[in-house]
Parts: sequence; C-alpha cells; structure tokens
Amino acid sequence: MKYKIDTTFLKFCLVGTANTIIDFVILNILIIGGLGFVGPKLIASSVAMLFSFFANRSFTFESRSTRIKEEFAKFIAVNVLGILLLQNILVYLLAKLLVGAGSFASEYAASSWEIILSSELLAFNIANVIAIFLSLVWNYFFYKTVVFASTKKPVLSKRYPVEKYGHTFKKNEPELTIIIPALREERRLPKTLKAVSKYLKSHPLQKKIELVIVAANGGDDTYKIAKAHSKNFYSLTIVRPGDPVGKGRDVGAGFIESKGKYRLFMDADLATPIKYVDSVVNEINSTNVADVIIGVRTLSSIHTGIRKYISVLGNLFFRALLVTRVSDTQCGFKAVSARYVEDYKKLQHISGWGFDMEIIAIAQSCGYKIKTIPVPDWKDVEDGTFEGDAFAGTVATFKDLLSVRLNMWAGKYIREQKTR
Repeated sequence: MKYKIDTTFLKFCLVGTANTIIDFVILNILIIGGLGFVGPKLIASSVAMLFSFFANRSFTFESRSTRIKEEFAKFIAVNVLGILLLQNILVYLLAKLLVGAGSFASEYAASSWEIILSSELLAFNIANVIAIFLSLVWNYFFYKTVVFASTKKPVLSKRYPVEKYGHTFKKNEPELTIIIPALREERRLPKTLKAVSKYLKSHPLQKKIELVIVAANGGDDTYKIAKAHSKNFYSLTIVRPGDPVGKGRDVGAGFIESKGKYRLFMDADLATPIKYVDSVVNEINSTNVADVIIGVRTLSSIHTGIRKYISVLGNLFFRALLVTRVSDTQCGFKAVSARYVEDYKKLQHISGWGFDMEIIAIAQSCGYKIKTIPVPDWKDVEDGTFEGDAFAGTVATFKDLLSVRLNMWAGKYIREQKTR
C-alpha cells in the first residue's frame, strides 16, 4: 500500500522545531542571566508565538485570507490556553514531580552557575519538552480546524480579466507569446516596451508573436502605460489579475491567458537581453524540441562581493534539493509549451518567488523534456526586479524551495491519470 505524505503536518513539525529552538534559546539565556523563571518563560513563549503565527500562516497552512486580524485573534485565543497557560502549568507540575516540591522553587534563587550545574535545570527542560509537545498537538488541531481553516485557495483562477489590442489570435495560432509580469513598473516599462517593440518590428515572425503584459493592481500607472503603448504592437493583451499576490501568480495568469504554442516569460527590467528570444525561437524550431526551455546565467560572474557567493551557494542548494541538472533555476527567462501549461495550471502551488523552481519540479515530475540556453550577458540591473527587498525575497525563496521539495515527496506534481 502506498501512503501519502501529509505535507501540512511536516511543515508544521518544521515550524514547531524552529519554534522550540527559539523558545529554548531565549528562555535559557534569560534564566542564566539570573532573571528567575516566570518572566523569562513568558518572554520566550511570546516571541515564539509571534514567529509561529507568521510561519504557520504563510508556510504551513499557506493562508491567503485578507482577514489577518481575525486570524491573529483566533491564534491568540488558541495559544493563550495552549501555550501560555497550559504549557506553563504543565512545566511547573512536571518539574515538581521530577525534582520535588521543596527544591524546585528555592533553586531558582541560586546563582546562575549553580542553576546550570543543578539537576533541577535538567528536570525543568525535560518538563518543558513534554509540555511543548502536548501544546503542539493541541495547536495543530486548532490551527487546521479553526485559525486557518478553509483559507487556502488555488493559486490560479480559471480565467482573468483581459484587454486585447490589435490582432486577436486564436489558441495555438501564434508561434510564441512573450509574457512580461509588471508590478509597479511605471518607471521602467516605457523603455522596456520601446525595446521590445523595436525588436519585434524587425523580426521575421512579427505577426506570429503575441505580447502579454500582466499588470496587477500596484497603485501606480503601469496599466495606463501598457495601454498607451498598445498601438506599437501587432498583438497586445493586458491581463488584470487583481491585487498583488506574487510573481508566480502573475506569470501563471499570463500562461493561462496566452495563445502561443510556446509561452516565454521575461522580467520587465530586461536583465536578460531581448535578443535571446531568437534562441528560444531557434529551439522551438529544432528537431529535438523540449517542452521547457530555461535561460541560464553565468552565476560566478553576474554578481560581485558577498552577493556572488550567496547566488552561487544558493543555487547549488536549490539544485541539490530539487535533484535537477539545470545549472540556474532562478533566471527570469523561461519558455514552456502550451501542452505543459495544461498541467502547470492544475499543479501550481507556489504564488511567490519560488515559482521558478516549481516550474522545473512539475516538468521533472510529469516527464517533460527540459533544455537550457545560455545567457552569458545577463546583467544585474540597478533597482531591478529583485532589488529593494533582497533579504526578504531570499528568505521567501528558500521557504518556497522547502515547500516545493515537500510537494515533490508528497507526489503533488504528478498529473492525475484519466480513468476510462
């Protein structure tokens, strides 16, 4: 019998482990500092509780609810009993059973080094482990059924609002669709669209290439600018997916609303020069065409300083967990076939930065052929797509990588077999 892995529970356990480490580190530092027991335990539990809310909300249960205050209120209600009260009472009672009622309280008045060397601290930590385990069981049940219940929604909708300008293609009529996700790109988009327009007007497949711009509601003039440039293209579609959710959602919306036999997404900063569209076209027209075509950068030379080492080591880590031969998983220049999109829109789980890795994971799990094309002159654009919040983006990407790996283990990227 084949058992399915409950990835939600695995994620909860990972968050719980991190939560326990945070609790223990803060608690023992404060106790060793001679601050007693009650105060340090309350501080450690509170910090761990805040971490638990945000980690479980975004990582474990992948809540996309906009009612974050309501979720937090429910979370507090569950934790007031499950962590602060239940856990502390259990720690006290269990520690008393382990070391005796008389010595337990008195030893906390001793010096820091006496506490470190005493058996009471060991008994206290054993009691703390038991109490944390019981509270985690309590929390998992109530997080799943009450706090974050029914908040997870599919990443992609069946369709999105679109506006079409110029020629309207039928499905699979254009040879290629170029998709540009554009969130708050009012400053950069005019230059980008001029470069794309100039390139397409001189291309032999000019009337066989569709341009799709995905403009989420970013609060700026990105949509208006895209619309104003519509006259410069043979066929332009503007997709309006709604409020910002993540780059993965926007690219997925572009995939769904495209008509091309192949659908290429590229970043609005043109970090990958537009000329590499030719490489994609050549690959599409080859005799041994792949369903997924991925641009790969020269990671050792595209960045400088510490960012260079983060990029190289991070990519090695990605490749190891994904078990892939693709040398660069994160380049924002990937083309997929219309056939691949039919599976992708059903299997996508990641709406944020990590969707690049998910594209590869789905391709590998479904048996699609993958090819790479070199983009040696990729440039790190100032104030580019990943700038401004690079640390948060890196953390989010690693979180998504872990989710992708767990989804692969759980078989979530294997297409459903049609039954007769």
